[in-house]
Amino acid sequence: MVAGYCFGDSTCGQRSAYEIGMTGIPVVNVNNNCATGSTAIYVARGFVAGGMANCVLALGFEKMNRGSLGSVFDDRENPVEKHFMKMGDIAGMTEAPPMAQVCLSALATPASHLPRCMISDCSVGSRNVI
Repeated sequence: MVAGYCFGDSTCGQRSAYEIGMTGIPVVNVNNNCATGSTAIYVARGFVAGGMANCVLALGFEKMNRGSLGSVFDDRENPVEKHFMKMGDIAGMTEAPPMAQVCLSALATPASHLPRCMISDCSVGSRNVI
């Protein structure tokens, strides 16, 4: 079984297997942010294609907090910090929300559209279950 999730302890995949009565099987946990689901499927496919298994369950789940995503680990540098710094050097990006800046520059979104985008994003984030 390949279990994909981002918010949870390192053995959440094992717990999910036990909850559905699957014991005694190998469980691989994957976390790749927005690509976690496709990564789980990719890894499961690799197990079958490589002859390591005849059948693999790719499982995904999430339990997020309400509202916008924030940093979970404040005791270490953000892994994408250097990427953001380089974006600042190349594209003149600032501390403002990065997606808005990408929309304004690369996607040529009119600034007048940003309030509507923000309302939509906040509405979706507020429905994340606890």
